[in-house]
Amino acid sequence: VYASQGTEPVALLAEAVVEYFGQNMRRVYFGLSGSDANETNIKLVWYYNNILGRPEKKKIISRNRGYHGSGLVTGSLTGLPFFHNFFDLPLDLVRHTTTPHYYRQARVEESEEAFSRRCADELEALILAEGPETVAAFIGEPVLGTGGIVPPPKGYWTSIQAVLDKYDILLIADEVVCGFARTGEKFGSHLYNMR
Repeated sequence: VYASQGTEPVALLAEAVVEYFGQNMRRVYFGLSGSDANETNIKLVWYYNNILGRPEKKKIISRNRGYHGSGLVTGSLTGLPFFHNFFDLPLDLVRHTTTPHYYRQARVEESEEAFSRRCADELEALILAEGPETVAAFIGEPVLGTGGIVPPPKGYWTSIQAVLDKYDILLIADEVVCGFARTGEKFGSHLYNMR
């Protein structure tokens, strides 16, 4: 749909997508790609904070090794250095935090739950260092895709959500890799109870 010009098949598809998603979705935006979807997500987050009178709440936190696209904003969100090298990325409004890769990053004898809490503690420390009033959203793939097809450790999304709720920071679930039943649930965010 471009410039509010739609067709009946597009309207029917939108209705089917809303029905598939269930209670948490009432509208659909059709884009061109995952990069386009994530750029639009960021614009919507910024718009949301602007209409609430919080124009300073603009920073987005992503994860190291996460992949969110190759545009200027989405390339900045992508936590892979070769997307940044020679392109003057990441942009200043983007920060990165710990990769939730338990197998590679857990400390000796650290449980999955303890590792998840440590990831959440590191996220909270980053939010506090930046100023919670400046952080708008956290973006993450329910299952880390390009970074190695890494499912989150036990308790990860619950721990992360608690930090985001504490500071009124939105969560963007990048479902390009694990959406539409690729995890056994309709969406990865459903599997991990992300909100």
